[in-house]
Amino acid sequence: MAHPPPLPWLTLSLVLALAVGCSEAPQEPPNVILISLDTVRADHLGCYGYERDTSPALDALAEVSTRYETSYATAPWTLPTHASMFTGKHSFEHGARTYPIPPGVEATNNANALAPGHLTLAETLSAEGYRTGAVVANSTYLKSAFKVDQGFAPQDYLIKRVRAPDITRLAVRWMAREAEESERPFFLFVNYMDTHRPYNTSPRNDGRIPAPAPGPGGQPVQSGELLNQLYDVVLEMGQPPPEALVQELINQYDLAIANLDEALGQLFEWLRREGHWDDTLIIVTSDHGEYFGEHGLVEHSKDIYQEGVRVPLLVKGPGQRSGHVEKTVASSVDLPALVLDHLPARLAAKYKKAYPYRPGNHAVVAENYYSRIKDLEASYGERFQRVRTAIFFDRWKYIHSTDGDCELYDLESDPLEQRDLYADKQALVEILAGKLEAFRTAGPPAVGGGAVPVLGEEDLEEMRRLGYL
Repeated sequence: MAHPPPLPWLTLSLVLALAVGCSEAPQEPPNVILISLDTVRADHLGCYGYERDTSPALDALAEVSTRYETSYATAPWTLPTHASMFTGKHSFEHGARTYPIPPGVEATNNANALAPGHLTLAETLSAEGYRTGAVVANSTYLKSAFKVDQGFAPQDYLIKRVRAPDITRLAVRWMAREAEESERPFFLFVNYMDTHRPYNTSPRNDGRIPAPAPGPGGQPVQSGELLNQLYDVVLEMGQPPPEALVQELINQYDLAIANLDEALGQLFEWLRREGHWDDTLIIVTSDHGEYFGEHGLVEHSKDIYQEGVRVPLLVKGPGQRSGHVEKTVASSVDLPALVLDHLPARLAAKYKKAYPYRPGNHAVVAENYYSRIKDLEASYGERFQRVRTAIFFDRWKYIHSTDGDCELYDLESDPLEQRDLYADKQALVEILAGKLEAFRTAGPPAVGGGAVPVLGEEDLEEMRRLGYL
């Protein structure tokens, strides 16, 4: 069967979309807020078609934003994707990723930090006069040891493992203080972690999401224990996930999204009330998704199927009052360029070479290098001794795997990736494999990752609590 020639990355429809979506560059730099919703799948939000009412605040934001219909994290876990958000580079370029542990070697961390040679968005904006700050809930892989805080002053990079209402309060406090002390624009990074183990199942009174079901002793079984049960069945025993267990986990996950969304609504309301809404660029995205037994997987960081890498992306420009659905596929590496698009032209032009990727002008790629130590040392760990790289092209998704277990999916007819077409469409596989290799080798040599942080006992205890160890 003959296959049509591959389309160029930049199509006529994309050119028209860019022409429609671009507005006149502002004369003064706007405030910038980048919000990362740790572990939020796009398909569990109302604005992405979810049937449950999990996200009214985000849905309302989508009504006045540019919503990217399809956006992919560059990796299925926190560190590499955030490194991509900040540097505009893929994992193979920035090197902040996991590596295999040699047999017989004891280790508590197998992830490289971000090297200082990479230019971050915070460094760029700081150099242009922005005040930079961060309020971060992920107290492990976003801590200073992994160097993703480059460009933030230490006193303005606040890490506190608290729930969404407190993250919002801390973010508001930082913005209010900065507004009093300076008239310069600010860049604020806000990281919420309510949908990461242990899920935020604080009770709600609106009845939108079921409360956690009582366990044998009458008290609800929390997400950490439920996830461990799912690990035992799906990964340890290799059995299909129990429907009731999966549904209870999804109920708790959706409840966490609802709690997170309420705190986001409070943040947005403060911006409106204080007069910052119209002069602020707001970008909301996620670093990865979550598996509930799909593809024999639980949680995240293990593979690059859709449940793990398809994430939301909402961009509300300064003064934007009407929504737009953008069909061009986006990636985490596009975020710096999306910020540049809303800066005065004189500033944006200075950094176009530093942040060349923007939606539509490059191959969209997601990568996973092995997995974290918890997975590699488990009885099922041999499965993850590999590097997996996906390239998305038109309706197709090709997954290259260093263990030879490569896959091909037609996402248009098979969005859940149930029918592997690799053996049936070898001509197409060759085309996509060639595109992937050409993309990976086209640029200059990568700077690579930094040193491997040495973690103390307090760090390790926090990692255990979050399910990393």
